[in-house]
Amino acid sequence: MTLPFATVQWRQPDFPMSIGGQEMQATVRKVREALPPPTHLAYYAGLGALAVFAIVEWPVVMIAAAGMIVVHRTFRRKDEHDKESDAPVPEKPEKPARPGKSAE
Repeated sequence: MTLPFATVQWRQPDFPMSIGGQEMQATVRKVREALPPPTHLAYYAGLGALAVFAIVEWPVVMIAAAGMIVVHRTFRRKDEHDKESDAPVPEKPEKPARPGKSAE
């Protein structure tokens, strides 16, 4: 487009993408680890819809979402702790008997 005092040019930006398949898979894996499970996403979407349509006030929605996050993290930590406690505990080796005494 030519104007009397300026010329405007539109160009498509060129973003070189040099991401390979492994990097993309690693990125997707990290995003999936960071996101909550699909059932929790549905819960948050439902809360958002309630707030958008003014069925429930925003502060109530925020408290409900924060409560869900706290409960989820608490149970996740409890599960991790249970998995650690289920691991076999190595037994202590028996002490060798002192010289001159029998090991009983």
